[in-house]
Amino acid sequence: MRKLIAPIAVFLAGCPRPIPSHPQAPPRDQPAPLPQVTSRARLHTSIAPAAIEKQMDERLTKGGALADEEVAHRLRFRLAWTRGAPQVALAGGRMTVKLPITVEYGAQLEAHPLGALLRPLADWLQQKRSFTVDVTASAAPSLDASYRLRFDDVTVRVDEERRDRDPLPPAARAIINELFARARERLRDTMQPIVVAVVIDFYRLLDGYARAIAEPFDVTIPTPRGPIAACVGLRVDRFQIGKPVIEGRLEQDVGADLRSSLSLGKCPPPPPAPSTPGPLPPIELVEAIEPSSHVAVPVGARWDDLSSLLRQLHPEPFAVDEQPRLKLSDISVYSSTDAQGRPEVVAQLAMNGVVSSGPLRFDVDDGMLYLIGEPRLDGLKIKVPSLEVTSDTGQLLVDVGIRGREEQIVREVRPLIEYDLGDLVEKFRAWFARGREIGGFGCIRGKVEGAALDGVRFLPGWFVATPSIDGVVEGRAPCD
Repeated sequence: MRKLIAPIAVFLAGCPRPIPSHPQAPPRDQPAPLPQVTSRARLHTSIAPAAIEKQMDERLTKGGALADEEVAHRLRFRLAWTRGAPQVALAGGRMTVKLPITVEYGAQLEAHPLGALLRPLADWLQQKRSFTVDVTASAAPSLDASYRLRFDDVTVRVDEERRDRDPLPPAARAIINELFARARERLRDTMQPIVVAVVIDFYRLLDGYARAIAEPFDVTIPTPRGPIAACVGLRVDRFQIGKPVIEGRLEQDVGADLRSSLSLGKCPPPPPAPSTPGPLPPIELVEAIEPSSHVAVPVGARWDDLSSLLRQLHPEPFAVDEQPRLKLSDISVYSSTDAQGRPEVVAQLAMNGVVSSGPLRFDVDDGMLYLIGEPRLDGLKIKVPSLEVTSDTGQLLVDVGIRGREEQIVREVRPLIEYDLGDLVEKFRAWFARGREIGGFGCIRGKVEGAALDGVRFLPGWFVATPSIDGVVEGRAPCD
């Protein structure tokens, strides 16, 4: 409301009043929902043989006993085996594991008529002796229902060539050859379930990916009175897993559908990391992941929240030249569209105070000024070069006797609605490239070829910016 003294009111009554031309602000009690846009990131996993060797060495049984064997003339042999470090080769779609196995044996001679003749041999055999063989297992990988990569279709071979640690006396050769043949069968039966039990836990890997993606990061948007702090968060809506490729390394592509959020203010401290993997988003097995290295993630802020923060950063009203007691304050911003459907930014300010015109004084209470302009993207900055007061605002300025001060008002308001989003893009690039360790697997790190701002959108109730990355997230084991 404006309280004008009578002479001014009578003078203004004869002036035609334009129809208000400013776009109406959207209702605050029912803000329009932010359109959900899914972004796709490709996560490339590369596992070296050394990583599988390490996991196998930690998980495989170190050794055990084989069943006693009775060979020739009641010579009962007790057999035990121990393994060396596994050696893994990846080629032709299969994993081949070679395990050096040492078999220790010793014999006991039970009473029988020929015992006296066999006693010298038995005395020699009762000493703990051993031989070494290579057990080779070949397997093809497959993902099970728990998203663990298992090695099925296992074939186990025990080398025919034996490497004895001690020379064999002629009398013992036939007996030891028979023992070796039986031990080979035992080893094959023993190693088969051991190799099948080897898994690469992609569930843990995907959990590590999901946790890494969900780590929020802080950004700042500079303004003349100080930076606007914001927190960007992302989450994975869905994983897709392609078929593994095995040739030199185990290569696995994973697709992740991402959604984002932006809240004004600094990010809260991260919660403690849980000790066990949590529930994962839905996972889909596909033939192949579409090759793509462009990751664009729209992040949106509510205009109401942005307006509130601008009022906190700019609590001091500003005066119009020649009317130092007339103050403009309480800025609000929102978006609209013009008659051609092009986006517009609207700034609304409250005008209060006292206007002097010679000996006359009148009060202005809750007058509303509106400025409007078409936003343009200039590199990483949002510019509004066409910002101007609306026609009804221009009439109001005439009413209060400060016509011709539109340019000053535009100069005061424009820096409050033009934003440099360079820090948003840079922090997104740094977040993407940051290395992270995944316990029990290896490390993930983004390879960034370029970072940009794909665009901005001005929607009812929302301001949306879309930083993008050209690159891919790589998970490598071991870390290198």
